[in-house]
Amino acid sequence: MKNSQITKAAAQQIVSAIKARLKGRTNPLVVSLDGGSGAGKSTLAADVASHMGATVIQCDEFFAATISDDEWDSYTSELKCRRCIDWQRMRREVLLPLLAGENVQYHPFSFFLKIGCHRLLSRKSPPR
Repeated sequence: MKNSQITKAAAQQIVSAIKARLKGRTNPLVVSLDGGSGAGKSTLAADVASHMGATVIQCDEFFAATISDDEWDSYTSELKCRRCIDWQRMRREVLLPLLAGENVQYHPFSFFLKIGCHRLLSRKSPPR
C-alpha cells in the first residue's frame, strides 16, 4: 500500500470516529494527532479537515524556544512533551476563541528566524 493510500484509509477511520463522537453534540470537538517528526500528521490533519470542515492548528507554531540545549537534554520524555509547546499561549490565543466561534490571529513561532514569533500573523476561523 502506498503512503497516500495509507493516509486516506487512516483519515477515513478518523473521520468515522469523529462523526460517531459528534452524534448528539452541540459543542465543538477538539481532536489531536500525535506522532514523530515527518510522520505525516499535517497531511493526515489536512485530509481529515477537508472531510469535516475543521480548523487545523499546528502545534509547531507555538514552539517554546526558551529552553537551552543543556536544559532540554536533562528533561525526561514526559517533561519534553510538556515544555516543547507553549500550551497556555495556544489555548489562550487560539483554542478558546475558536471554541467560542471567534476568528483568531496570532504570531506563529518562526523556525527560520530562530528568534521567537514571526512578525506576520496567522489567521484561523472557527470550523464550519
